[in-house]
Amino acid sequence: MEPSAQYFIDDFAGSPEKTLVLFYCWTQNDEEGYQFTNYPAFLNLKTGIVTDVLAGTGAENVNEILKAATSEDQTKMLFITQEQTVYYVDLLTKKLYNVADLSGGPITDCTLVNDSLVCWYNEDATSASGSFGKYQAWSIDLNTFEKKEMPILSDRETLFLGFNTPFATGNMYAGSCFAIQVDAAQNTYIVDLKNGTTTMIADFEWPGSFPYISGIPSPDGRKLLIFGEKTGNVFEYIGVLDFDRKVCIQFSRENNNTVNEHSAYWFDNEKIVVKTDSSEVSTDYYVYELLKEKS
Repeated sequence: MEPSAQYFIDDFAGSPEKTLVLFYCWTQNDEEGYQFTNYPAFLNLKTGIVTDVLAGTGAENVNEILKAATSEDQTKMLFITQEQTVYYVDLLTKKLYNVADLSGGPITDCTLVNDSLVCWYNEDATSASGSFGKYQAWSIDLNTFEKKEMPILSDRETLFLGFNTPFATGNMYAGSCFAIQVDAAQNTYIVDLKNGTTTMIADFEWPGSFPYISGIPSPDGRKLLIFGEKTGNVFEYIGVLDFDRKVCIQFSRENNNTVNEHSAYWFDNEKIVVKTDSSEVSTDYYVYELLKEKS
């Protein structure tokens, strides 16, 4: 890697002493010429020291890495290539694994949940990763590599929020620890991917009446921002589904200003930002903070 290699640090990329950085660089391949890769490494922002945590794992020879993420304790890493091959790296033992090989077959996506890797395969070929579909799911114990099937009810639409989910925020996002299921009556359930238990969210129906509905997981993977629109320029519906509390917090929004809302996203794990269209005379930012319940 050249000293002048370009790099980028996404939001929520770890502590200042151990920030996950992706270095954009080119490698020479005798058969195909030059290939790009976004090579992950840890950077100490206080000392400037770069640690090549993939050295000796074999991952340093993998080309065309698109994105990477680590577990909260930064002992495990996931990365995905241009060909949509997902790899798991044990940064302590310096071992590299193809997740499809661990699973014994193709995967759609996966997520790190403590010492397990939860994987799934979307049986609906017309449904893209991150959208509702019919799934097979299983968990892999990363200590023993034992594989266990995870029962998924076939009479409910299921949404998994994996490592490669579009619009996920930050290099630390390694997938969400829960999945969502919606039945025919729009009742919504949270599936705990650690133990497979399912809990219905009281007093909440999935906002399926909105023609445009989107969801973005929080950087820590423990909440889901849900927003919907009917007119195409204002988010009439915004809610946050909270895995830990097993509730969905729905926002009451009345805006007397004439604006076109452009995007909604996470500022951090507790704040939501709604941004208006920058083509207007000015851009407005509406910031919502999730307050903790008083004990």
